[in-house]
Amino acid sequence: MRNTILTIAMVALTFGMNAQQEVAVDSSQQEFSKGFPYEMIDQLVGKRIKGAVMKPTLQKYGFSGLYRSESMKYNQRWKENDSYNTEYSEVSGKIFTVVSVEPYVNSIGSNKYKVELLSEKKETIWLDYSPKYSHNFYFLVEGGFEVSDEYFCSKFISSSYDDFEEETTVRSDNSSYRLIRVGNSAGSVFYLSASVGSDSTAAIGGDGFYLILQDGTKLSWPDAKLDTEVNPSKYGKDYIVDAFVKLTEEQLRKISTSDPKKAKFYVITKDFADYDESEYTRNFRCVIDAIIK
Repeated sequence: MRNTILTIAMVALTFGMNAQQEVAVDSSQQEFSKGFPYEMIDQLVGKRIKGAVMKPTLQKYGFSGLYRSESMKYNQRWKENDSYNTEYSEVSGKIFTVVSVEPYVNSIGSNKYKVELLSEKKETIWLDYSPKYSHNFYFLVEGGFEVSDEYFCSKFISSSYDDFEEETTVRSDNSSYRLIRVGNSAGSVFYLSASVGSDSTAAIGGDGFYLILQDGTKLSWPDAKLDTEVNPSKYGKDYIVDAFVKLTEEQLRKISTSDPKKAKFYVITKDFADYDESEYTRNFRCVIDAIIK
């Protein structure tokens, strides 16, 4: 390979798998902690869950996916607010008991679950639960819920093999902030792929990708070429701006131990707090620790 080879041995010794980041809770909520059950949602039957505290910028939107009927139709939303979601104050800090779980396939073919909840006021509520998106599960679980690193990595990284180059490519799950590893048993090169939606074409012809991590680390690639394309989806911003940069060993260490806080694509900025996502570093460590041939 033309690129500089980064040895996996050094990386593997440096990094270990860490547990998922915990949601900040006060002392009265210590028996509840963050935990996402993925497809094992049925293991929460009989347990209590508590509505988490959302970021202040997101509270006005409330919580989505809660219904007063098992049909879970759009006109059956529970305690609806002006954003057509459930009022924030009706969920945050409130305790619910998981009564039952039923798998189903929605109209676009996605595997989901109907989760029956019982509120402290003995109201029956239905949660439309997706096992794929942890940031949409806005509850703390009594006693917590942890999945093994082996299970997590099997669900949230993908790989492919190039017979001509005799190389394996391993990718983390989130397409808007993704670690990509290309290599073989002799060594690997790591890349970071990131994107942001924009209604402006200001990034066309511009260079430079800049990143601030949660621990305050600043990383920069001033010569990075950016790609601006029309958003193929009818939802979201008009354009998608992409950055693709090669990582040094030090940059790799940084982004695999601290989640992103802000990014700048030439003059277009992205605040990761607005997306309310975590799991980035855990995804990245799956890529780093993957065994490839």
